[in-house]
Parts: sequence; structure tokens; C-alpha cells
Amino acid sequence: MVSEISFLLNACHGLRLAAMFNVNASVELHTDMAHDPDKTFEYGKRLFEINPAKFIIKVPMTPAGLIGAKKLRAVNIPVNFTLGFSARQNYLAARFANPSFVNVFLGRLNAFVSENSIGSGKNVGEKATLSTQMIISKLRSTRKASSKLIAASMRDAGQVAALVSVDVFIIPISAALEYLKKSHELPLGIKGKIPEAEYKKEIT
Repeated sequence: MVSEISFLLNACHGLRLAAMFNVNASVELHTDMAHDPDKTFEYGKRLFEINPAKFIIKVPMTPAGLIGAKKLRAVNIPVNFTLGFSARQNYLAARFANPSFVNVFLGRLNAFVSENSIGSGKNVGEKATLSTQMIISKLRSTRKASSKLIAASMRDAGQVAALVSVDVFIIPISAALEYLKKSHELPLGIKGKIPEAEYKKEIT
């Protein structure tokens, strides 16, 4: 019953977003599905059929989620494979399941490093995101996957400038407005450990 109620609530929320903004909406599965590939497929398919023109099914990055995402993509259902944190994770996801979107939650990476006194956290998530974008772009150019990368959990205008080469942003309105005000002051891109030639190619 909990799964069904969650299903209905998420479907209604997705329909409202799609209608209000005339956009595609990532519609989440209940967390109970995270470790069940068959339920991931079953509920993902049911959600998609409610609004196939606008719904993208949001599947969490777990081993079962990976299998469920592959099954959904096999019947051409768009998948946002979420909760990624590294280039390695997203390379595996793109090659195995070829979801429509993969993610790096860069703000959470920075916060984790800082809050656990591992380091300052500065640019940790940004570097992971750029490394992932480089790998995902190469997979697309060699036709080994068609996934796009979402830079998720962005926090400020500096990250917008640093990640200009990324396919998609998830960004709060406040950070977007801040970027519009300060864009002329902010340097584009960060180099980190990415080879200079690859960095230039990605930024352009």
C-alpha cells in the first residue's frame, strides 16, 4: 500500500510539474524499489505510461537499480540514473544501462569532504563532474553510449562558471540569478587534474 500511495503521489507531482512548466519531469520511484530490479522495471514502466511525452523515470544508483535501468532502457523508457558521485560509477552506468542521464552530486561531495575534515572540499565535486563529462562525451562520440551528464546539487554561481561544458545543470534559482549578475567577473572552467588538451576540448 505504501508503494502504491507513493506511486500515485509521485505521478501527480510529475503531472503537475509537466503541465505547469511544459517541461520533462524526472519522476521518482519509492525507495523500496532501490534493491529490486523487477519492481524498478514494473513501477518505472507504469509511471512512464502515465505521461510518455514528459516523464523520465528516476532510478537510484544501486546494483538493482542498474539492472532495472537497463531493463527500462531496453523498452526505450528514458531514465535519469541518479545519485552518482564519480566518473567510474557513471562510466559503468553508461556502458551497462545507457540511461538517458547520469549524475554527479557535486555539492554533496564538497560538503562531505569539508564536514568530515578530509580537506577544504573546494572543487572536489567540480573535478569529479568535469572528469565524468569528459568520459561521457567520449562514450557518445564513439557511439558506446548516449547518456548525458547532470551536474546536480549545485550551490553557487562559481560552479556554473566552472562547469560550462556540462550537459545539464540542476541549480537553485538563487545561484542562477547570482551567476547572471556576476558572470562577467567569473573565470570559465577549472583545470584540476584534467589534461590540458582535454580540458580545452571540453570547455569549447
